[in-house]
Order: sequence, then structure tokens, then C-alpha cells
Amino acid sequence: MLAATVGSVAAAVTLRFGRFPTGWYFVGPFRFRVARARSRRRHVIASLTQLLVFWVGFFVVVPLLLVAFERRLRVDWSALAADPWPPVGAALFLVASPLGLASCLTMAIAGEGTPLPAQTARRLVVAGPYRWLRNPMATAGVLQSIGAGLWFGSWTMILAAVLGGLAWHHGIRGAEEADLLARFGDPYERYRASVRVWVPRLPGRRGDRSPGAGQVAGSRR
Repeated sequence: MLAATVGSVAAAVTLRFGRFPTGWYFVGPFRFRVARARSRRRHVIASLTQLLVFWVGFFVVVPLLLVAFERRLRVDWSALAADPWPPVGAALFLVASPLGLASCLTMAIAGEGTPLPAQTARRLVVAGPYRWLRNPMATAGVLQSIGAGLWFGSWTMILAAVLGGLAWHHGIRGAEEADLLARFGDPYERYRASVRVWVPRLPGRRGDRSPGAGQVAGSRR
């Protein structure tokens, strides 16, 4: 029901404007702004604070609310609460979490910024997880969300993770990459040509033309 409602609204907006107006997202506190020049320590503290808020909100509060929603409307899927799904979900979450943490720290230390568009990286980043994925934080977030959904036995959480990944890929990614291209030019274009979004780039691949490891690809969540 919830997914159908969201899909209906998105379809209606798309028909009205000819496309889904993702530009609405990048206004006010969410518009692209380069982080202020300050110590890497402060960038790390700000980034870890954001990460903690996101993790508690999206991987604890949201799943619990969705489980309550499913039970209240009696649309819960009891099979997800049985083995082996909760242990599988916990394992998936634990595997994906270091990727999200490493991406966050790389953004703060090498990029001199935070994961939020309002405090985005000052430098182009291709170090750490960004060597292999253009947005490892998005990949980690989708996998963590699916893991949380399996752990809590919430099919709506899993559905939200998949829909969220699709929404980011087809709606928000274009605006993010346009901003990066405008700020970093050819180095980012070469990086984008050699590193994929969701499927890791194999190290040492023939024809690799990505920028040097001292730069940072400032993709965001």
C-alpha cells in the first residue's frame, strides 16, 4: 500500500512535469555547498556525527516503525522472522558497515568534507573505497538497509532499500555527478569513465585512466 502510494505520486508528478523534478531535493539545507576550510579533525568529527545519526535513524528507528506499521495493518511477512533470514541480515549488515565507515572517513580526511551535499568534499577523491566504486556509501547504505530489513523481518524495509537505490541512481545521481563535473572537470570525467557506480572496478584493469590516488571522488549519500 505504502509503495503503491509513493509510486502513484511519483508517476503523477512525472506525467505532470515530463520528468521527476529531483531538483526540489537540492534546495535549502540540501543544496550543494563546498565544506568550509578547517582541520581534518573537525571534518572527521562532523562526518562521524552525520553517520551516527543516519545509522540510528535508518537502520534502527525506521525498521522498527515499519515493523509496527506492518503488524498494525496485518501485512507482515512472518517467514522473514524465521531462520536463516535474521542471521543472514546481520551478516550482510556487518559486511557492508565497514565499507560505509571507510567511505565516510575517506571523504573527511582526503576530501576535506562530509557526506552531506551541504558540506561536500573540497577535493576530488579516488582514494580508499572510491578506487573501486564511484559511490561506495550508496552501495553500503542499500546493503545495510536490506540487512536491517532481514534482521527485523520487515519486507517493507527491504522494498524501501531497493526503491531508495533506484531513486538515487535514476534521480539524484545525475545532479551529483553534474556538480562534480562542473567543479573538477576532466579529472572527474576520466574517473567516471573508469570506475563504475555499483559494480567494483577490478584493480589493475587494462586501460585504467583514473586520477591519482591523492585525489578524492566526492560522491555523496
